[in-house]
Amino acid sequence: MNKILPNILLVVMLLFTSCYYNKEDFVVPNNQAPPDPTVSNLVKENYVNKIYISVLGRKPLEDEFDQGLAIIDQDNLSLENRDDFLDLVFKKPEYFNRVYELARADLLNGLDTVLILEYIFLLDFLLQQTQDTGEREVLIYEQSRLIQLREVPQELESGNIDVVEVHRRCLNNLFYDEINMGTENFVVSVFQNLLFRFPSSAENIENNELENGKMIVDGFESVLFFQVGSSKQEFMDIFLASNDYFEGQVRGLYNRFLFREPDSEEMSALAVAYAQDRDYV
Repeated sequence: MNKILPNILLVVMLLFTSCYYNKEDFVVPNNQAPPDPTVSNLVKENYVNKIYISVLGRKPLEDEFDQGLAIIDQDNLSLENRDDFLDLVFKKPEYFNRVYELARADLLNGLDTVLILEYIFLLDFLLQQTQDTGEREVLIYEQSRLIQLREVPQELESGNIDVVEVHRRCLNNLFYDEINMGTENFVVSVFQNLLFRFPSSAENIENNELENGKMIVDGFESVLFFQVGSSKQEFMDIFLASNDYFEGQVRGLYNRFLFREPDSEEMSALAVAYAQDRDYV
């Protein structure tokens, strides 16, 4: 199983354990760092703490800390032991809540889940107050989108959805529409939030991502990332299946955990892995 985020975090560990010399670097194919008995206990303790903070947003409990140290110390920080430790952390239910929390922070200004629930109840109340078919269709549509948004952590943990679907649900709800009101704001925000750049606005309409994106969202047929669409739903389908989206996610993870941009080789390999698995782990 390809593991994008664990692989990134393993790089962090290698930064702690690698030695640097003033000589030319030689690349050895399929080379893996061997177990290292010289790494101090402080480095190991920092590693366990940093993994918990990075992945779950908190420090490990005492028993979690001891268990993590025991795992990575079995064979002097072997790659297999570090991988076992990462698997343990990623399997915790908190991880799925953390993914949801970060998505809400990035896309919905840290929207409180209590507010989502309150709006679901409000829409249910409004449904009981009207028999107008048109009004009921709108209310049911908005309520269903919020219910899907509320259910993200449970469905992510159960494997019913992946991280791509998490992003879709965070884009496809009345809160996102209110934050990014209007077609142009919606298109620009999706590019900025997920690709970390503005859509192109070239004079040549074929290369104008902004205008083509707006046309698709407004219900007119146009082309984005070489795909034809004519609705807001199809805009999201095209966007979240594009190479640009997967590369944007690799960039986001590198900047979040390694505080740098991926190089071209890292970008190429990990974007392909993410596109295949459609998940971080």
